[in-house]
Amino acid sequence: MKTNLINFGNAITINALAYSHNVDGQIYTPLVYEFNRYSNSHNLNITLNINLLTLDNTTFNVGGYGSTVETLLKKKSEKYDIYFYDNLYAKRFEPYLLNLKDHLPEEHIEMYKPGIASQTSVFNNKWVGLPVSIEYTVLYTNKALLKNYNKTFPETWDELIETSKYIIEAEKKANPDVDLIGYNGLFPRKELGMCSIYEFIYTFRESVDSPFPEIKSEETKNALRMMKKIKDEVSSDTIFLSDDTLTVDRLYDDHDEDEIVQYIDDILKFYNVSLSTDNNPVGLVYIIVVSFCTLVMLSSLLFLHSERFKLNFDFIDHEFWFISVIGCIIMLWVGILEYGDLSSLKCHMKSAFLSIGYTLNMAPLVYRLIVNFPQENDISIWVFEKKYISIVFFLILNVVSIELTIFSPPYSVKEIIVTNGKNFKSCYLNDFSSYIVMFLLFSTNFLISLVIFCLSFLEWNLSSIYYDIRYIVFTVVGDIVLFVVFNIMNHIEMKNYIVYFILFKCIYVILSMYNFTLLYGIRLFKKKKVHKPKVHKVLSENQTQSKLFNHIIKLHYTESVHCISKKKSGYGYNHSSRNNNNSNCGSGSLATKSNNQNRGSAILKSAS
Repeated sequence: MKTNLINFGNAITINALAYSHNVDGQIYTPLVYEFNRYSNSHNLNITLNINLLTLDNTTFNVGGYGSTVETLLKKKSEKYDIYFYDNLYAKRFEPYLLNLKDHLPEEHIEMYKPGIASQTSVFNNKWVGLPVSIEYTVLYTNKALLKNYNKTFPETWDELIETSKYIIEAEKKANPDVDLIGYNGLFPRKELGMCSIYEFIYTFRESVDSPFPEIKSEETKNALRMMKKIKDEVSSDTIFLSDDTLTVDRLYDDHDEDEIVQYIDDILKFYNVSLSTDNNPVGLVYIIVVSFCTLVMLSSLLFLHSERFKLNFDFIDHEFWFISVIGCIIMLWVGILEYGDLSSLKCHMKSAFLSIGYTLNMAPLVYRLIVNFPQENDISIWVFEKKYISIVFFLILNVVSIELTIFSPPYSVKEIIVTNGKNFKSCYLNDFSSYIVMFLLFSTNFLISLVIFCLSFLEWNLSSIYYDIRYIVFTVVGDIVLFVVFNIMNHIEMKNYIVYFILFKCIYVILSMYNFTLLYGIRLFKKKKVHKPKVHKVLSENQTQSKLFNHIIKLHYTESVHCISKKKSGYGYNHSSRNNNNSNCGSGSLATKSNNQNRGSAILKSAS
């Protein structure tokens, strides 16, 4: 067992963090004492302080210490300059650690290469630590019994079984009540138990100089077979374990070596979804599904140029429909950012692309709602003239919100440990401040939804866009429902990484296809209709309400508008005199309030 030293500091006072089960057996206090003594005698002007956590001053074990260190590393805490940690956590901490090879003299690294450090301290070609101490276990025997029966110390596991069986049988003949242990196992339900398993597997490497066998290798299977054989022939369930255990209890059941190897591999591994089908085909299936949906969306854009569907798609210009559909496609594909090993950056980028996709999907519709405002105003005319200004505006807001949150990502990666299952990682929000950052990230989308609701209320009864308005509102309402469901799912504890992946990716697919269908796809199957009011009656203004309220109600019940041609004259924009009850202004013109609107009244469609 190796302990690593990492993250050398440059301060005069260096702060270190370490953990030990007990105070008496730890090496850190003498190590710090010797360093400070050497520093004083050589005038280095460096003092090393250590915060030593033990069972006497803390409640957590080595696992809790590992989580504490990881939390400090994730937060880039400057509280400690040096961390001492068990090499079992080297791979887990690797993403947060410097490559010591880039900071230490080459000859210093070369001292460690021939030893075990090159196998336990190097991950992804990074030296993430250097060994400070090495713990080991030994195999010892009763020399008196060996001498009595003229046996030599066993050098192989088969010799251990043969010698143990011979002596135990001989002793029981002489004394039936004798209680001898052939091999104790040393596999408790602790870190020590896993270390014993690793040591046993290591003895089955091909040669003395061979590296540690792969978990799913034939060497590992041979080691497990031998462990079971020793337990059955010269030990017992109780003795072999010393106390109950997590892993080796499977040696007592009728599990074959492949099942046991898989079980050990599950303990040490974090599963994820990818294009590879080695563990499961979910990643490949998801790619096929979203690829098919993408092909459907892109193919449907061809109908924009068909005369048959010309009226169906006159709500916005063709290029705006293209932008809106591209937004749906981006939302559809955000799920692939969770392929492979999960990181906080991937979690953040997933949300960022989801936000951008939603902006592209909905911003073109906001443009039409602005220029279609029932009352003539400078903003609508300006937006109409600057055709892409609304989309550019929302995209700039989107990018700014993403830039503001990228330095403080709301997400962290949570490790889900599944007993008797497959471990995996998930994105989660740390605390209340993370929710604030998340709100900032999606602030542009919230603003778009708010603008849509406000403008939709004011334009709710416009005949030319009567059904378009309803499609848009139903879309936003559905998106809000999906957003709520998504957040509820984030607070549900899941223990199956495949179920976790499928459920959350289904939200992205449903969101994308739902928006595409209601905003675009439905126009391919449903002929455009213009709403025709039958009977109108005039409502008098409510004197008890404010003028603003009365004005809003008037706009809400407005059905008749005039169109403004995009063509300019020397006196400004040309007004069309036609009534809009039975015609559509279309995407190439600007809707303004009807000149024949009665002052002090609102038009309300009768239920009859």
